[in-house]
Amino acid sequence: MTNMSPESSASEKLDASDKTVLIYGAIAALSGLVLHQLMTLRAWPWNHPFALAFLLQWIALAPLAGALLAGMRSGRRWLAALAAYGLVLPALTAYGLTSASGSLPQELGGWPQGNDLALALLLTGVAGFILLPLIQALDAGKPQWNYPAVFRAAWRMAVHLTLAACLAMAVCLLLTAAGAMFTMIGIQAVRAIVDDAHFRLAVWPMILAACLVGVRRRPSLTETLQRSWLTLNAWLLPLVTVVGLAFTLALAARMALGLEAVQLSAGALIAFSLAWIKLINAAWQDSPEAAPFGPRLRGLLRAAMVCLLPLAAVALYGAVVRVEQYGWTVLRVWGLAGGAMLVLYGAGYAWAALRPKRYYAVLGATNLIAAFATLGLLLAINTPLANPLRLTAESQLRRIVDGRLDPERFSFHAMGKDYGHWGRDALQQLADGAANARDPQIALAAAQALKGSYYSWDDVKRANGQPPAADPAPAPVPAFATTPAGRAIPDAWWNALRDDSPGRAKLCSPPDTQNTAATQPCRLIFADLTGDGVDEIILYIPPRDAEPGTGEQFIAYVWEAPQSWHQLGWLRAESFEQAMDDATGVQDIGQALEQGLVHTQPRPDRDLMIGDNLLRLR
Repeated sequence: MTNMSPESSASEKLDASDKTVLIYGAIAALSGLVLHQLMTLRAWPWNHPFALAFLLQWIALAPLAGALLAGMRSGRRWLAALAAYGLVLPALTAYGLTSASGSLPQELGGWPQGNDLALALLLTGVAGFILLPLIQALDAGKPQWNYPAVFRAAWRMAVHLTLAACLAMAVCLLLTAAGAMFTMIGIQAVRAIVDDAHFRLAVWPMILAACLVGVRRRPSLTETLQRSWLTLNAWLLPLVTVVGLAFTLALAARMALGLEAVQLSAGALIAFSLAWIKLINAAWQDSPEAAPFGPRLRGLLRAAMVCLLPLAAVALYGAVVRVEQYGWTVLRVWGLAGGAMLVLYGAGYAWAALRPKRYYAVLGATNLIAAFATLGLLLAINTPLANPLRLTAESQLRRIVDGRLDPERFSFHAMGKDYGHWGRDALQQLADGAANARDPQIALAAAQALKGSYYSWDDVKRANGQPPAADPAPAPVPAFATTPAGRAIPDAWWNALRDDSPGRAKLCSPPDTQNTAATQPCRLIFADLTGDGVDEIILYIPPRDAEPGTGEQFIAYVWEAPQSWHQLGWLRAESFEQAMDDATGVQDIGQALEQGLVHTQPRPDRDLMIGDNLLRLR
């Protein structure tokens, strides 16, 4: 007779914590479906950006945190988790998002623009993951604040989440592949179900919850990975220690001899130091005896940790110097934050190296203090207090006003587009004359950027009536190809384009080409995007082979009485699929334009269809 293992017998029945995980999966699925339906109906929280951002963060964070904490028995710890994941973190993240993009209603009903939501979810997710083991195992009343239990909880949750996410991704990929396979034989229903938003919102959270239950029911897997994977990583520690020690001594020798370091990269030092810290923790894990080395090698590795402090100090100094020389940028904010955290780690680890009898207790205390410091830093960066966009916009504004930054190197267009309301406020100050004492053309450049125009610094000189000597006289209205064919091109539109966006005008009418439709690189599309019965003009600029990375552009212009044209917005590709009954089979933009396959797509604000490409006005 075959004896069943404890794990196989335990798998026959779900315990209370496993059922709790599935309940949290159902909560996430139901919450996602409800929010999706509300947004589809344009009901609350539509046009309420703070509420929408809060709910998005709550749905992504609270059920997952509850599932990972399932089985925790302390009522006070559950209350702390509820406050952190159900209120504090979503509220702070929503505040950070709305403070950057504004809390007023937007075209998308308050939905965060661009990568803002993904970045906010990432930062909040990292902060939430750091907080999980602290809530579950931290106990200030126990020796070392119960750090060994905190380490084991952090590792267990990391293993559970990583394996469950990988398994869930594999299941979702299999479902997607199944839909594609059935589509190949003409059965569209399977793919339509798998790709349906309601199906994904309902099923994917439950798949992740089921995978998490499966991983949790193999407790020996976590300990096996800890004792094998982390120990294998720990064998890299001697090599990294030798490199770090040699580099520190060589750097000190060059500085003592008065030699320059040639080129120090703060980013490289930060990455190396983080790898060193990671390997130190992989070696010592949750016990001072866990390191897989003999006493002598263990002592040498411990003593070499002193080198972490000077490396961290050099990295922080390099980041500070770059900020003083060139001002804040988003990457420099992160670099300085990373350097500051490394100094904290380096000071704690150096102190541990100097106290061999209590080194593990000092290591544990340093890691706990660094965890709380990282939480504070992430929350500060996720709010206006230390938001990289705010710091960058204000820093670059000061530099261009006081003359430290060349106007030709100032990213006017990016400042208005990528730095939230702080960037637009900076442009408005420049347009109002904040830098007129230095160069009045800066105000013209900022005013053009506020209109959404993209240009070179020479464009500002043209707008100021000072065309460069090498430039030829402005060309007449080019013989653009039009869709529909044969449409007359208004002179007022062409004059407005030359005045507001000389760079685009020059691009669409190169001086060395004949003025015929066949030789013009751009095309005009006439379509009623606003639904008022009057066609707008969409300027189509195709990809430029000579400039890798430049994609096609669609810029919409609207007529305003009595005689003015201005930019309405950009048309962005939203989807490459539509109902099969409407498909034309033409995906190439140029080919679709040549065939005249252009029409608007009805919705509250009209879309533009070119072949099978859906373009939405932004």
